Amino acid sequence: MAGLVSATSGLVTQTTEQGTEAELQIIGDRIGAQILSADRILATDGTATVVLNPDVPSQVNGNSYTVTYDKSNSKLVLESTGSGITVSIPLETEHEIDVESTQESEWRIYTSSDDIKLGSPGGDS
Repeated sequence: MAGLVSATSGLVTQTTEQGTEAELQIIGDRIGAQILSADRILATDGTATVVLNPDVPSQVNGNSYTVTYDKSNSKLVLESTGSGITVSIPLETEHEIDVESTQESEWRIYTSSDDIKLGSPGGDS
Protein backbone atom coordinates (compact mmCIF):
# COMPACT_ATOMS: atom_id res chain seq x y z
CA MET A 1 0.00 0.00 0.00
CA ALA A 2 2.80 2.43 0.86
CA GLY A 3 4.37 1.77 -2.55
CA LEU A 4 1.12 2.67 -4.29
CA VAL A 5 0.83 5.94 -2.37
CA SER A 6 4.46 6.78 -3.15
CA ALA A 7 4.00 6.02 -6.85
CA THR A 8 0.82 8.08 -7.01
CA SER A 9 2.52 11.00 -5.26
CA GLY A 10 5.38 10.87 -7.75
CA LEU A 11 2.97 10.84 -10.67
CA VAL A 12 1.05 13.85 -9.33
CA THR A 13 4.32 15.77 -8.82
CA GLN A 14 5.52 14.91 -12.33
CA THR A 15 2.17 15.91 -13.86
CA THR A 16 2.16 19.21 -11.96
CA GLU A 17 5.72 19.97 -13.09
CA GLN A 18 4.85 19.18 -16.70
CA GLY A 19 1.78 21.42 -16.47
CA THR A 20 3.85 24.27 -15.03
CA GLU A 21 6.47 23.89 -17.75
CA ALA A 22 3.80 23.85 -20.48
CA GLU A 23 2.10 26.97 -19.06
CA LEU A 24 5.40 28.83 -18.81
CA GLN A 25 6.17 27.88 -22.42
CA ILE A 26 2.82 29.26 -23.61
CA ILE A 27 3.26 32.49 -21.61
CA GLY A 28 6.81 32.89 -22.93
CA ASP A 29 5.64 32.32 -26.50
CA ARG A 30 2.94 35.00 -26.11
CA ILE A 31 5.28 37.57 -24.58
CA GLY A 32 7.94 36.72 -27.16
CA ALA A 33 5.50 37.15 -30.05
CA GLN A 34 4.50 40.59 -28.75
CA ILE A 35 8.16 41.62 -28.36
CA LEU A 36 8.83 40.51 -31.95
CA SER A 37 5.84 42.57 -33.13
CA ALA A 38 7.23 45.65 -31.38
CA ASP A 39 10.65 44.94 -32.89
CA ARG A 40 9.20 44.74 -36.43
CA ILE A 41 7.29 48.00 -35.95
CA LEU A 42 10.42 49.77 -34.69
CA ALA A 43 12.42 48.37 -37.62
CA THR A 44 9.86 49.84 -40.02
CA ASP A 45 9.33 53.15 -38.24
CA GLY A 46 12.02 54.01 -35.69
CA THR A 47 9.93 56.85 -34.27
CA ALA A 48 6.82 54.75 -33.64
CA THR A 49 5.46 54.48 -30.13
CA VAL A 50 4.38 50.92 -29.45
CA VAL A 51 2.44 49.74 -26.40
CA LEU A 52 1.35 46.10 -26.24
CA ASN A 53 -0.36 44.22 -23.44
CA PRO A 54 0.17 40.48 -23.76
CA ASP A 55 -2.77 38.48 -22.47
CA VAL A 56 -1.01 36.23 -19.97
CA PRO A 57 -1.98 35.00 -16.50
CA SER A 58 -0.33 36.41 -13.40
CA GLN A 59 0.28 32.96 -11.93
CA VAL A 60 1.19 29.45 -13.04
CA ASN A 61 -0.31 26.59 -11.00
CA GLY A 62 -0.90 28.99 -8.10
CA ASN A 63 2.64 30.42 -8.13
CA SER A 64 3.97 33.69 -9.48
CA TYR A 65 6.70 33.61 -12.09
CA THR A 66 9.58 35.79 -13.17
CA VAL A 67 10.60 36.91 -16.64
CA THR A 68 14.16 37.89 -17.53
CA TYR A 69 16.07 38.31 -20.77
CA ASP A 70 19.41 36.57 -21.21
CA LYS A 71 21.17 38.95 -23.62
CA SER A 72 24.21 36.73 -24.09
CA ASN A 73 22.07 33.83 -25.34
CA SER A 74 19.16 35.88 -26.80
CA LYS A 75 16.56 34.08 -24.71
CA LEU A 76 13.53 35.09 -22.72
CA VAL A 77 13.69 33.11 -19.45
CA LEU A 78 10.61 32.35 -17.35
CA GLU A 79 10.82 30.73 -13.92
CA SER A 80 8.06 29.60 -11.58
CA THR A 81 8.85 31.01 -8.14
CA GLY A 82 7.21 28.11 -6.33
CA SER A 83 8.71 25.17 -8.18
CA GLY A 84 11.86 26.64 -9.69
CA ILE A 85 10.88 25.25 -13.09
CA THR A 86 12.48 27.31 -15.86
CA VAL A 87 11.84 27.57 -19.59
CA SER A 88 13.82 29.51 -22.18
CA ILE A 89 12.35 31.02 -25.32
CA PRO A 90 14.82 31.89 -28.12
CA LEU A 91 14.24 35.54 -28.99
CA GLU A 92 16.48 37.51 -31.31
CA THR A 93 15.55 41.09 -32.08
CA GLU A 94 17.13 44.03 -33.89
CA HIS A 95 16.50 46.28 -30.90
CA GLU A 96 17.68 46.04 -27.30
CA ILE A 97 15.29 44.36 -24.84
CA ASP A 98 15.15 45.80 -21.33
CA VAL A 99 13.20 43.95 -18.64
CA GLU A 100 12.36 46.64 -16.09
CA SER A 101 10.71 44.38 -13.56
CA THR A 102 11.08 40.62 -13.39
CA GLN A 103 7.80 39.84 -11.63
CA GLU A 104 4.47 41.45 -12.42
CA SER A 105 0.78 40.62 -12.20
CA GLU A 106 0.33 42.38 -15.56
CA TRP A 107 2.89 42.86 -18.31
CA ARG A 108 3.30 45.67 -20.80
CA ILE A 109 5.66 45.80 -23.76
CA TYR A 110 6.50 49.28 -25.01
CA THR A 111 9.13 51.12 -26.95
CA SER A 112 11.39 53.85 -25.67
CA SER A 113 13.58 55.54 -28.28
CA ASP A 114 15.40 52.63 -29.90
CA ASP A 115 14.73 49.81 -27.45
CA ILE A 116 11.93 47.56 -26.25
CA LYS A 117 10.93 47.50 -22.61
CA LEU A 118 9.05 44.83 -20.69
CA GLY A 119 7.52 45.84 -17.38
CA SER A 120 4.39 46.83 -15.55
CA PRO A 121 1.53 48.81 -17.12
CA GLY A 122 2.72 51.89 -15.21
CA GLY A 123 6.24 51.49 -16.59
CA ASP A 124 5.86 53.86 -19.51
CA SER A 125 4.77 56.88 -17.52
